[in-house]
Amino acid sequence: MNDALLFFFLLLLVGCQPNSNPGVKISKAPTNSIAIIQDDYSDAGYCMYEKSDKDLLTTYPFSKADRIEVVSYPMRKSAYLNSTLIINNKFIVKGIEDRIKLTDPQIDTLFSILFNYKLKSDKYGMPITDCYTPRHSILFYKNNKVFAFYEICFDCGGTRQTKDVDFGEFCIEKKCKLQKFFRSVGIKHEIMDDLCL
Repeated sequence: MNDALLFFFLLLLVGCQPNSNPGVKISKAPTNSIAIIQDDYSDAGYCMYEKSDKDLLTTYPFSKADRIEVVSYPMRKSAYLNSTLIINNKFIVKGIEDRIKLTDPQIDTLFSILFNYKLKSDKYGMPITDCYTPRHSILFYKNNKVFAFYEICFDCGGTRQTKDVDFGEFCIEKKCKLQKFFRSVGIKHEIMDDLCL
């Protein structure tokens, strides 16, 4: 009888130990602070630079665009479907505060950020909070008509894009590089300095 109780307590003790398997992540409660999320999720969402085999001249939507702009706008209160953000070849979000047409070197830098930063592991993406409050987009034009967009919420790490646009997982370094890129080309509004040091 005593042996059975001892075995039961040993089994209970082993079963209650913290997970020591480094391949298994234990999720914690979501939080609105990206800095805290990084700590909570260990290396989840981190990416590394790895030269892509993609080429700017042959990769959609860059290959089709004759003009690329980055824009900022106040947090939009209306919900839009991806299919309704471009109507009659116009990006319909109101209140655009900054609109910057990119130069060729800037386009090259943007392409590098979007395609050369990849997740360290394909198991974990960018931790995303419940909010989606986008204030920035990349717009792709052909003959003065918008045909594709990539919308970014720097607050929560969420993105939306036109169908057939794929820039891979949105990881923390990619988010920070894009935020710094937006600032460097002249975007002054709606960029939160405390998210990327």
